[in-house]
Amino acid sequence: MSVAVIIPAGGSGTRFGGELPKQFLSLRSTPILIRTVSLFASHPAVQAIVVAVNAEMRTMAEELLEDFFPRRCIVCDGGSERQYSIENALQHPALAPAEVVLVHDAVRPFASSALVDALISEARVHGAAVPGLVPADTMKQVSDEGFVLRTIPRNDLRIIQTPQAFTIQVLRDAYAKARRNNLLGTDDASIVEAAGHAVKVIPGEEDNFKITTKSDWERAQRVIDARMKD
Repeated sequence: MSVAVIIPAGGSGTRFGGELPKQFLSLRSTPILIRTVSLFASHPAVQAIVVAVNAEMRTMAEELLEDFFPRRCIVCDGGSERQYSIENALQHPALAPAEVVLVHDAVRPFASSALVDALISEARVHGAAVPGLVPADTMKQVSDEGFVLRTIPRNDLRIIQTPQAFTIQVLRDAYAKARRNNLLGTDDASIVEAAGHAVKVIPGEEDNFKITTKSDWERAQRVIDARMKD
């Protein structure tokens, strides 16, 4: 089965701070984007990797990816929203042979190959699959005035991660419908759900977190240090 990967890497990193978007910052001497791409660049089923970046970062991204993964990655223009970046990437000819497409956050560098394998397998069966974690804390729905409406059983909820995996037909159909309906989703699964497709949720991974804040950065350093000791 031919698998393609889309990595939206156009975020500005405003919540994180700094001159460069955080996906280009070095984490223990290696840029986060490179750590993220490396999982897919070494995966035998992945035939194409498309990285969507803002125009002003395109040259840097192309040179960086070529240095680490010669002739392995394709860079395309990102959009003003993550959704538009993925929509642009979906149109690239390199994705034409793909049966399954994985979409993964550029700043989520610790997903495992076992998770990727499981998602590809589930997407083949169900058309769409995402990883999720059961929340550790008590979850409550509150009113606009700040009062508790109800306590939601944690086992009914999942904190959704990426990669998210879809057959290319499902993902393209969902994005076409989102465009027609002016829908802006919070993730790819929400766009696929809105298009009427079922989405399978499988267990996520604790280390597969998104680097958004300084505390996430410090946590990422600890993960790398622990893995180096193993």
